[in-house]
Amino acid sequence: MALAKEQYPAADRILPASARSFLEDFQFGRWGIGAGRKIAQSLRSVQNPAQRKLWVRRRSLPLRNALLLNRPLTVFFGGIAVSLVPQGAVAAEIWIGLSGKKQQAAFLLSVLEPGMIFFDVGADAGLCAIPAAKKIGGRGVFAFEADPPAYDLLKRNVLLNRVGEVQAEKIALGDAARPETPRSTTVDAYMKQHDVPRVDAMRVDSQGAELFLFQGARNLLERADAPLIMYDCDGFLTRGFGYHPVEILWFLESCGYALYLLNRETGAISELKPDYQYDSMVVAAKPGSRAMAGVK
Repeated sequence: MALAKEQYPAADRILPASARSFLEDFQFGRWGIGAGRKIAQSLRSVQNPAQRKLWVRRRSLPLRNALLLNRPLTVFFGGIAVSLVPQGAVAAEIWIGLSGKKQQAAFLLSVLEPGMIFFDVGADAGLCAIPAAKKIGGRGVFAFEADPPAYDLLKRNVLLNRVGEVQAEKIALGDAARPETPRSTTVDAYMKQHDVPRVDAMRVDSQGAELFLFQGARNLLERADAPLIMYDCDGFLTRGFGYHPVEILWFLESCGYALYLLNRETGAISELKPDYQYDSMVVAAKPGSRAMAGVK
């Protein structure tokens, strides 16, 4: 996957060469570059990925934004350009090159075709929803994000990328409809209320609540034309909801799904084996799925 230098820079890069050359002509620019180098040196000493992301979000990315006047970040997926407001966790991960979502987006784009309907549940800033909209058309993309700050970034990125037909919803999807803030409903209820005839593909990142979302989508998942599903499973998060990740597998199998793994680093797809590690990215598809043809 070809990426521009700014999109996934090495850890010691604060600015692209063109911007650095421009800034070196000014005293403030030289000061900023020097400060950035010190931050990068400190960042390289931080080995824990979570701590590195926190460093980037608090120091490196704000410095980059100050020097470049909040110029949007740009990332490419198979020739599809996605611009991102340079704020929030997703932008920080893109800036330092730690985002695991790039493999999710690349896989989804290999599956999606114009005219399909795509549900992005836990859409965050729109890193998957926006390229999907550019490939299949904005009217086919439904992006659900219940967290208010993330939803705000999602809406801003939708406008920035001129895919305003994306249906962005500040809704939590689960196993029941609740009149809470943010309001909650189920996939099945939402589809009925909004006359959505089918869903061809679904990405789910519910921060540990994936089982409840699937339970609230049983009518959809039991259909012969049920969607291909991709979800990122984390046993630490599911424990907070009182269940084990294997329960998601059991439920999906009861709906007729076959299960696969998506390698976070390479994007390779393989069948789920008995030695499956539960903290993994899972792809579920009905038997005969063209997207899974030939996977072993």
